[in-house]
Amino acid sequence: MVLHEEFPSCSDPSCEVDESEKQNYASKPSCELTEKCVNACAVYGRVCPCAARIASHAACDAMQKLIDGSHFFPKEKPSFPYLNADDVVIKEKLGEGGYSVVHSCVVTAGEEAGQEFAIKYLKRKAMVDLHQFKHGAADIAVEAFFLHNLNHPHIVKLHGVTTGSIETNVATGKECGFFIVVDKLVETLEHRIEAWHKEKEEHQKDGFMTRISHERRMMKRTELMQKIRIAYEIADAMEYLHAANIIYRDLKPDNLGFDQDGVLKAFDFGLAKELRPEDVKEDGRYELTGNTGSRRYMAPEVAKECHYDKSVDVYSFGILLWELCSTEKPFYGYSSNKHMQKVVLGGERPKMDGQHTSEWPTNLKWLMSRCWSAFPAARPSFTDIKDVLRDILHEKDAIPPNLAILDEAEHSEELVEEPVKEVGGLFGGLFRSPRLRGKSEGKHEPDSGPSFSNISPVEPKSSRSKSWGFVHRR
Repeated sequence: MVLHEEFPSCSDPSCEVDESEKQNYASKPSCELTEKCVNACAVYGRVCPCAARIASHAACDAMQKLIDGSHFFPKEKPSFPYLNADDVVIKEKLGEGGYSVVHSCVVTAGEEAGQEFAIKYLKRKAMVDLHQFKHGAADIAVEAFFLHNLNHPHIVKLHGVTTGSIETNVATGKECGFFIVVDKLVETLEHRIEAWHKEKEEHQKDGFMTRISHERRMMKRTELMQKIRIAYEIADAMEYLHAANIIYRDLKPDNLGFDQDGVLKAFDFGLAKELRPEDVKEDGRYELTGNTGSRRYMAPEVAKECHYDKSVDVYSFGILLWELCSTEKPFYGYSSNKHMQKVVLGGERPKMDGQHTSEWPTNLKWLMSRCWSAFPAARPSFTDIKDVLRDILHEKDAIPPNLAILDEAEHSEELVEEPVKEVGGLFGGLFRSPRLRGKSEGKHEPDSGPSFSNISPVEPKSSRSKSWGFVHRR
């Protein structure tokens, strides 16, 4: 169906939908439920049909941008696995983000009937605000599109999306009108690190003799190997994304979780983006949105709004790896201004003192320092990272000879002074950033890696509202 030639105005003065924006969408296809903007937005808390229409097109436009010129996403219309709202039984709440809420659910139809998953849908609070409605709908649509086209054991799988358009399901005010169904995660990596941290504190209270006992040392060694296996699985997922020229941009413990079988899964692809060869700049990097992601794990070039590439995910991995192994929060208590001054501009990194690293192999400490290098060209690829982690798991405490060149890169590459776009906080527009002139990371094909079938289950600022809402910080 199409809209009437004359697009009716909303009679309610409290309606926040701009008339010009309504006219912009007046000629686009719509459903019968939004043919007229009548009393739906007259009462506070009711979803405005005009806003639903605009949110619908915002979601469609966001998906179209993924397809246009893509070397990864297919051009044909995606064949999503569709589910009716009546085919899903919603259970307990798992988390809540800025635009959406996540619940446990059971599917009652199709081949997966009876299985438990997680369902994510827009919150009513977001649906009655045009700005949040548009961005929330686009976020869910983009995430569904990403997950539908990704296939990796350590990335959550899409099991279904709502049948019909956003307008058909949402314009009447149904809160669960637009949803996606994915793997259910029972624990985040953040929660697991927190548990390890509390366990470490308990052992420290036991006294000096307990800490140096042979039994305790063996326990620490076993625990470290478990953490390295987790790190390997993260690196494997990231290698897969980078091989597809997809940059993740929000790698942190909050966005990694475990299913009921203890399998690690990356989720929340709201900031992921495909990097296209035709968009690369003269320096081998890309002009992408700066200050994107979570500050604690954000690469300096992102915080300073320089050009950047996939190596920013490697920086995030380095910070995450230190946090995983130490169970301490990096840069704890740092304000945004202090983080900018000390970490981004001053080069401060997590501590490598004996308190945290006495039991760590040399190549593990070396790997962390390479990953969080201020110079993108000095950071390893995720294929290289997997090689080092595999050596650690096989108790080889040596730096691979082919990676030793990374130590030289930080000191031998030509530094190029490059203007930095405006930086937030107190440092706006005052700084210039050294940049390495080097080749960007190449494409790496993922491999299956070693088998880890015996794995035992075991405050940062973000540039956007949290999507999945697992908010538990130390």
